[in-house]
Amino acid sequence: MKRLLLLPAAMLLLAVVSAQPNRQPQKSPNPEQRAANAAIAARWNQFSRKWLDIPYATASEAQKLDIYLPEKGNGPFPVMVWIHGGGWQTGDKRSGNPAWLDNGFAFVTINYRLSGEATFPAQIYDVKAAIRWVKANAAKYSLDPDRVIVGGGSAGGHLSSLAATSGGAKELEDLSMGNAGFSSEVRGCYDLYGPINFLEMDKFHILNGKEQFQHQSQPGSATSNLIGGLITENPEKVRQADPTTYISATTPPFFIVQGSDDPTVPVKGSEKFADDLRKAIGSDKVELVVIKGAGHGGDQRFNDPELNRRAVAFFEKFLK
Repeated sequence: MKRLLLLPAAMLLLAVVSAQPNRQPQKSPNPEQRAANAAIAARWNQFSRKWLDIPYATASEAQKLDIYLPEKGNGPFPVMVWIHGGGWQTGDKRSGNPAWLDNGFAFVTINYRLSGEATFPAQIYDVKAAIRWVKANAAKYSLDPDRVIVGGGSAGGHLSSLAATSGGAKELEDLSMGNAGFSSEVRGCYDLYGPINFLEMDKFHILNGKEQFQHQSQPGSATSNLIGGLITENPEKVRQADPTTYISATTPPFFIVQGSDDPTVPVKGSEKFADDLRKAIGSDKVELVVIKGAGHGGDQRFNDPELNRRAVAFFEKFLK
């Protein structure tokens, strides 16, 4: 096993940024950020059963994952595949909520190509390649290939939602990246404030009375950087990146968490997404939790142990 390194892991906001933001020099973290990073590293260091920086594909140095197993039990364990946030342009796989391990799930957290390296659909190709790798190597790491769910926050919420709804979409899968004989379909999705239809985001901010937060239709926005051009000029690519495009009767269950005062991803987007899912798969398979007064990440209520237990209980109903 490799030694866990200390790296920044906070979920970062989607924001209006330069065209190649992740190629800009990184600012040194302030004392508060360093303390938060140390706390995150300490949380992950407590787990002894782990394998770090495993390549799941070979097209990029970014294509690596970490595996953590619960401290108790022999498995095979149900799996949470976690996708980090950061506007598709920053962030690192050493993030997420270790409470999934406390509740008996293996936790596989992945890196993927950021928008400064490659534009969409490279990111969803990577996510699905990682899922196929997990299933192909499940026996080696005491993982259950038939009980894999996916989750993430912000940009990771978008990619996890897209992976969950587009299980059979060949245009969003590059099987040449490996393990072509395994399916990338998952059994559920835990979506933390993930953006959905990019073209609706500014409209929903206006409907929320928050016109000052509309920015996704502007040049240099995180969504435009992901798509590789202004989103208003690339509607077909935006449609391909929209999880609602692929909703069907076979879409797996969703647990969605959103802040009511999110200045980045409007709450109406998550509400509409939940409604669209309910129409296709039934109300019993969709749960939406809106945290009153919460913004876009950074609120400890998103990591509340009771919220995590509630999500675990929701998914366990469908993983039997």
